[in-house]
Amino acid sequence: MNHPNPLSLPKPPAKRNASLNIRLTNEEKQWIERLAVDLNVAPSTLARHFVIQAVRFHLTRKPQDGSQG
Repeated sequence: MNHPNPLSLPKPPAKRNASLNIRLTNEEKQWIERLAVDLNVAPSTLARHFVIQAVRFHLTRKPQDGSQG
């Protein structure tokens, strides 16, 4: 079964004044860098966009069984 990509592409960046540092394996970093090249965006822009999309998804999601997870 072919599933469409649920993630949109990033919009042009707004000015940022805060940072969040995360640790990645070399392999994880390479995955992000390869996809960023394919999509013609900076790796940090791509990573930020995906993190924010995931957070928004989980914040707006209604739990099916009343649990928090």
